[in-house]
Amino acid sequence: MSSEITNLINSYMQQAESLLAQIHQLQARFKSPGTEVVKDLLGEVGGAWGEALLESTMGRRWGKKLTKGLLTQQQEQQLALEEQRIEYAFSGLVSNLSSFFSSISIKKPGLKPEGNSYILSGKLAKTQEHVRLETRIKKLIATLQAIRTEPLIYNRDIPQLLEQERAKKVMEGKPYETLKELETKLRGFISSKLESITPNWWKERIPDDVRKRAEERKAKNEKLWPWHTQKDLHPIHYIDFTDYVKIITRKDNWEGIFVAVFKEKEIISVKLKELESIRNAIAHSRELDNEETEKFRIYAREILKTVR
Repeated sequence: MSSEITNLINSYMQQAESLLAQIHQLQARFKSPGTEVVKDLLGEVGGAWGEALLESTMGRRWGKKLTKGLLTQQQEQQLALEEQRIEYAFSGLVSNLSSFFSSISIKKPGLKPEGNSYILSGKLAKTQEHVRLETRIKKLIATLQAIRTEPLIYNRDIPQLLEQERAKKVMEGKPYETLKELETKLRGFISSKLESITPNWWKERIPDDVRKRAEERKAKNEKLWPWHTQKDLHPIHYIDFTDYVKIITRKDNWEGIFVAVFKEKEIISVKLKELESIRNAIAHSRELDNEETEKFRIYAREILKTVR
């Protein structure tokens, strides 16, 4: 959970605790005139007797009744105004919390891109089911204390979190799954970048030998396995890592698009060429040695991060 979220929750808790303290102070002010009035009416001895009486349940009821009867109209009006002020401040606090909760979620299994703010909103709504203001404030404080222990995240950060978790899962999975993910992302990245330049990118921005070889592979697959091959599958699905090198480093593509992404032509070329040999090993079910495995994970992670 970010420190910003923690600090905000702590701030809301402090506001709620302050309102609860004001409620208690108001209650003390409301109760104290009972004892004072008894002393004034019955004298010092009577006042002591009255205080003793107020310690019993019946005495407290009598004292409360006596207090209410002796409070002036001005005191009652002041009490009502104070209660309204606290109620108004609490309503504002709940409103601010409602907006805040709609912007965050709990990080838990199954978290979706849209988040789960509704869980927090539901918890907030439950604190407002009580009639007494003091009870609502206490329930809110307890709820905030519980929520503060949850792993919280801003909804705006969820897509990035899910992408990181997905990439981590892929990298920790089998090499074939990682390879498939890498090629899918790289193909999509290259085609979208070229398409942003021209809708006829396949003919205008793909080297002739790469385009011809991909189209021949597609035609061959359709002939050999007509029941398995997707007729509408774009030829770019039939290129390999060495073809990616030629597409990316082609002069117009590099200078107009990919230099800003990959920075160093030689470095990305070497990585993609080494990935091609690893790809062949994986495709032929040859077990990778430790060096190949480590290199594959590093290169795949770097490229996936770049084309994300």
